[in-house]
Order: sequence, then structure tokens, then C-alpha cells
Amino acid sequence: MLDTAAANASKTKSKNRFDESVKKFCLYLFLIGGRMLYETLYANLKNVIPSITTLHRSITNSNIQEGELRFADLRRFLDSRGLPSVVWISEDATKITGKIGYSSHNNLVVGFVIPQHNGLPRENYFEATSARRIQQIFVEGERAQYGYAIMAQCPIDKTPSFCLNIFGTNNKFTHNDVIQRWEQMKVSARRYNIELLGFSSDGDTRLLKAMRLTTKLSNQVTEKWKWFHMPLDTGNICTQDTVHIGTKLKTRLINQKVTLALGNFIASSDHLKTLIETVSKDKHLLTLGDLNSQDKMNFRSVEKIIAPKVSELLKKSVPNSEGTVAYLKILRSVLDAFLRKDLSPVRRLQLIWYAVFFLRIWRSWVRNSESYTVTENFITLNAYLCIEMNAHALIKIIRKFREEKLDTDFATWLFSSQPCEQIFRATRSLTSTYSTIVNFSLMEMLNRINKIETIVSIMSDLRDTFVFPREGSSRMGTAHNSIGIVFPCDEEIESVCMTALQEAINDCKLLGIYNDRDNDDTQNLWEQIMIFDGSIDSQPYKLQDPDALDYHCVDLNLSEEFSYEPATNDVLRQFVDQQDDSETSEDQEQDDDHSDSLINFQDLNFADVPVEEPIHERSPYVKIKCQNGQIKTIRKKTLCWFLDDNVKRLSSDRLLRVRADQNYNSRSPRTESTSETHPLKPVLESYYAVYYSESWYIGRVITQSEDKCYKIKFLQSQLNTFIWPKDDDVQTVDQQYIFFGPIKMIGTNNMTISEENRNAIKRKYKSIKKMYK
Repeated sequence: MLDTAAANASKTKSKNRFDESVKKFCLYLFLIGGRMLYETLYANLKNVIPSITTLHRSITNSNIQEGELRFADLRRFLDSRGLPSVVWISEDATKITGKIGYSSHNNLVVGFVIPQHNGLPRENYFEATSARRIQQIFVEGERAQYGYAIMAQCPIDKTPSFCLNIFGTNNKFTHNDVIQRWEQMKVSARRYNIELLGFSSDGDTRLLKAMRLTTKLSNQVTEKWKWFHMPLDTGNICTQDTVHIGTKLKTRLINQKVTLALGNFIASSDHLKTLIETVSKDKHLLTLGDLNSQDKMNFRSVEKIIAPKVSELLKKSVPNSEGTVAYLKILRSVLDAFLRKDLSPVRRLQLIWYAVFFLRIWRSWVRNSESYTVTENFITLNAYLCIEMNAHALIKIIRKFREEKLDTDFATWLFSSQPCEQIFRATRSLTSTYSTIVNFSLMEMLNRINKIETIVSIMSDLRDTFVFPREGSSRMGTAHNSIGIVFPCDEEIESVCMTALQEAINDCKLLGIYNDRDNDDTQNLWEQIMIFDGSIDSQPYKLQDPDALDYHCVDLNLSEEFSYEPATNDVLRQFVDQQDDSETSEDQEQDDDHSDSLINFQDLNFADVPVEEPIHERSPYVKIKCQNGQIKTIRKKTLCWFLDDNVKRLSSDRLLRVRADQNYNSRSPRTESTSETHPLKPVLESYYAVYYSESWYIGRVITQSEDKCYKIKFLQSQLNTFIWPKDDDVQTVDQQYIFFGPIKMIGTNNMTISEENRNAIKRKYKSIKKMYK
């Protein structure tokens, strides 16, 4: 940058020239810092950095469409960086606000759940061809609650990942949908000569079941190894994210309701608390916050807990902590086997299979115990299956690299779903200066992907020239790969795993899990190290059209398995009712100018946009007709904004945002009173909705004045918020008119309620009003 400034010092502003690396670095600053920051830098660093206009010419805006597999873009991505045509696929979902948007590039309404074919969204399903079609979409469509991302990662260290697909979902897909999607992705990838090396997820039960089906992981043993329960072919390799496994095992350890009995000892977080209280912090670096049961996805706390010095201090300073030490050894072995970069394939095998054999023996001991059960006194079945899946996958990966000599790195830390987590974190962080908005809609997510890919590419291309402090992440591996890769043969694999088995047996003996007499009973030994006794009943569905030339479905008829709930907008209900009650007149059918106009709208306060070009199906403009007969031309984006009245608000707190809805399948909260014969019994100092003939109001119950009557202090409604009025509004209300609650109020001054509660109150109020009429 100094050389650039010196070279441009004697030139005029229009003749400044900048090195390509400088332009890329400045583009990175512009994208992560925002326009205001870069304008400040540009004003004070004349001739040093390029103008914003120059940067805009460097941005390539690729059109990303919801649900489209971007294998053509992936092919160009790999070729431009000289990367091999081998990628690892990962999938994950994140919460979104549910706001509906309009994409002018594709002429699509974005934000609703698109029906799927072969596990993938149908192409151009919610196309905004007319005002009537847009209104119909809002009537029929189900709002997406999650943004689902499919990422492709070339297994070469320090290479950027690529966003292969993004679409909205209601999280109601099945394992069969997953299997169909994977098979269709393989078909599409072969058209571009791209090999899908494997698939990863974060422990989702449906993806885990799909993995068990496709890899045939079951209680059947192979002819080659009794302890291996998966076909040895190198196809269909699947793994579970190691970071998520670590957080799940930590959560199980600190759960006070669970007793993890290991023979004569107990694994408990109480031992870690004792260590924190008795040994100074500089020795172990732990805090009580690392044992917070609510922060389940804090991987940094997992790294601190499994540190070898913590286990050493437990042995020395905390009596009877052998069970906790053994549990931490399992956790450390599972993580190191995939995340550490300085380990050989042999060492990785020994670590992961030690954990597997230990868990099998421990699980068998718990199942045979009269005092304990696997459900209450062992790790969760999900975590156990994930570890089994990774252990089997590691052997298959080693054999594939050994036999096919792939032109990629043996980067086990990349065989995870962390690329999805990275794209989610980047999307939440990609806001302007002074912005605190961390949540986004599906439309905003699609718009930010191109910028995120540009940022990631710049960091990858300029890694040797500029320093990016936040680029490194322990979630994608630690230390450096300094050991030459030598892949063991099958005999060496068996020898290493038997060594791990013996180590697991010795540790189980010390804990009292495994008895000496079992050494003489070979059959009993193999029964203890056998995988869980379970089988998978259902079989995967076959592709409906595996030889199709296109991965999207052409037939746009709705499948029976997709059902839609009508929107709550009164205008839309009026539209549906009128469509059902009457047919369109012949005069309206013959009116070519307004055949696709909306009907029965109020006199909308929209500015009439003058448009010179004709309005066609793909035009960003549309004509609407109001009740007074006036015709207005408005943007389709504006019409979507008007019809969208049920946006879900997400908390900015990560601990609250990642929680799943407890009442997902229900149309109303559990607090709703569903029977008129059993009125609510209000609790003092709680908030309730009260029925009045003109509307409903929310207030706090102060006292119970007399039998079945309560004094309530009412809030004042201002748009979507509630405030306390200047003069207290206290009234005595009969219990029968208190129809909903208690209600959780969000905030302190300008309080709000959740959209779920608001909609439930509206429905309840309407039903009561009809009853009183």
C-alpha cells in the first residue's frame, strides 16, 4: 500500500492505478465495514485506496435463486482456483424472521415453503406473474421458519467453501426426503464431472437416519471384522459434525438430572466445580460460566474442559473423580480424532475407536445393571450414534484415500457441517457500522450470500499478503499438519483397533465396568463391544425420476403431503370468500386491462408509479384495482410488503434464538383457555387478555377484589407495542371476560408480545365475539 501511494503521488485522481491485491483488500474492508467506514478511510487516504466506484466494478453479482443447485457455479469456482473436482457436502438450517420478499431478478415471491420433488424445491413455484397470483401465494403459502443451507467444501486445507443451495423450510421434511435429495445431487454433480466425497450434518435425527440407511450401519457384523458394522465399500461415506458431538457430550455431563455411572464411580460436573473452587484459575483456566447448562453450543468451554491439565488436576485435587476423568478422555479422543491436524491416520483411528469400544462396554454394563438404564445413565442415543458413524466413516475414508489416491488433503476437520455454521455466522455479521441486527429473512440471506462468498474468496486469495485475524477457527482444526500422510493397510487398521480395544478394556477394569473373568469368555467380550441391538425398519424411497435431465420438477401440481394454512389477513379472507361465493362476470373476463387485478381492496394510500414500458408477467410492476374503481400501478415488492402481516420476531440473544419452538405443531400456546366452561384462573402480577365489545386489551392482574372479580391495570396499545398510560387505567373485571393468558411480555418500556400469542388472542377473541352475538 505504501508503494501504491508513492506511485500515485504525482498523478491526478483519474489516473491512479492500484495493484489487484490492494483492490481486493479494500473491497474486503468495504464489505465488512460498510460504506460509511470506507468513505472515511478514502477521504483520509488519498491515492492509497481506490474509490467506491472502482470497487463496485470489482464486485461480480451472481444471481442466486432459492432452491437452485449451483453446480455450474461450483464448477467455475473449482476451476478458477485450480481445485480438484471433489467436494464434501454439508447441510444445516438456521432460524429466520419469516419476512416475505420479492426477487426482481427471478420474479419470485421468496419466504414461503416450496413443495419439493426428489428432496429439492420445485423450480419457479412462487412466480409473481400477476397481482392475483401474488395474493393467491399469500393465501396458500406456508411461511418458512428456517433457512436451509447446503454447502460444498473442497477437502483441501484453507480453501473457501461454496454455497450450493439455499431454500426455506418448515422443518417438516423426512429422512426419505434427505435420501432423495442426496441421490438427485449425485445425478446433477455427475453432469459437471464433480465427485461428492461424502455428506455431513449436525446430528439432526432425520439426516442421521438417512445416513444409517445409505451406509447400512446396523447391528449386522461384517465377514472381515466382527466389530465393524458397515459394508467396507468406499461409497456412501457420511459423518456427523465433531463440534456438535463435543457440545452434546458436555451438555450431558453438566446435566444435573442425569447420573453418569461408570462402574464404581460417577462422571459429574460437580467435580469440575470443586476444582474451580479449590484450585486457582491460572492452573486450569475454567470458570463457572463454562458449566452453564443453558449455553449448549459454547464450543470454547468444551476445549477448556477437555484440556489435559484439567484431567491431571482432577486426579490430584478432587477425590473420587476417576469417572469424570474417564468421561473427559472419551470426549477428548472423539474431538482429537477429527479436529487435530498434527495426527497420523493411525493415531486418529486409535483415538476414535478407543472411544467407541469404551462406550460399547459401558453401554452393555448399564443395560445389564439393575440400578441404571441407558436412557437415564448413559450418553444420549443421538451422540452415541454420531460417534459410531464417525468411527466407521473414518475407516472408509482412509481406505478410499489409500485405494483411489485422491488429489486432495486428508483433512478430516473439513468433513463436518462447520461450513454451514460459518455461512450463518457470516450472514448475521454482515451488517453496516452501528447496526445491531443479527437476524435476517430468507430474501436477505440470499442477497448476502454473494457478498459473503466474495469476502471468503478474498481472505483465501490474500492469505499470504495480508493478515486476517479472525480467519482461523479451531472448529475447522487445530495446530498444523506436519506429519507425512501414510495410510495403513487393512491388517494395520485391525491391529490399531485391537490396541484401542485393549486400552478401553483396561480403563473399564479400573472403573469397575469390566471384570477379569470376562477375559476368558470370548463370546461375552464380543457381545459387550457389539453395536447397539437395533435395526432400521423403513427403507429409502427411490428417485421418482433418477435419469431426469433437470433436477427440478416440471409438474407444479401440489403433492398431498403438503398442506397449507390460510393466512390471517382479513383482506385475503375476503378475497377467498368472494372467490368461493361468486364467479367472475363475463365483463370482467373480457376486460384485458384488469383481468389479473386485485379486487375488493380499500382505497390504498400507494403512490401510482408511472411506467412507460408495458407491464408483463416478469415486470417488477403490477396493476391493482381498488374498491373505488381506481387503477394503480405499484411495485410487486410493495404489494408483498402490504400483504405480509405476520413476520416472526427473533431474539438477538443467541441462547434464545437457537431454541426450538416448544409448541411447534400447535396453532395456539398452551396457556390458551380452550373451553368456555372452564374459565381461566388469573395469577396475581401476571398479564392477561381481556374481552371488550369493541376490542381486546392486555393488563396486569393486581388484586382479586371479590368473588370471581379482579382488579386489572391495563396497558395502552400503540401499533405493535404496549406502554403504560400516563394515568393509570385500573378496572374491575369479571373472571369470565379474562380469556387468554398468562402472557409473556417482551421488554420493559415499549413492551411487545410474540406473534404466536398475538395471533392466538385474535382467534380467541373472534370466536368469543361470535358467541356473544
